[in-house]
Amino acid sequence: MELYLAHVGVNPENAKEVQALRDLLRLGLGMSEPAETPLSWFAADGKIEVMKEKGFGTKGHLAFYTPDLPTTISELEKLGYRFDLSTAKYNPDGAMRLIYLDREINGFAIHMTTRK
Repeated sequence: MELYLAHVGVNPENAKEVQALRDLLRLGLGMSEPAETPLSWFAADGKIEVMKEKGFGTKGHLAFYTPDLPTTISELEKLGYRFDLSTAKYNPDGAMRLIYLDREINGFAIHMTTRK
């Protein structure tokens, strides 16, 4: 099973917290925001995702990249982890690209993704 940390998603409590974190990353630490999605901004070369509104997980989420999602799911299930199929996202070709575990760990939702 091949896994790498893809990014850490941070959930804000409110819009003021979102802006404070964005300001720290951009202005204080000099990190660019290379991408914006409808749900978030990415900073630190895509390793930090600042959610625009509260997303999965009490504190946020941890995303792990895997080049082989079906094998990763199978291996983690053998270790007793379960996945929430309602969170699965698919590519246009029908291949699954993202799925969350069915529970939080230490306040973080965990998802596996085929996107780096």
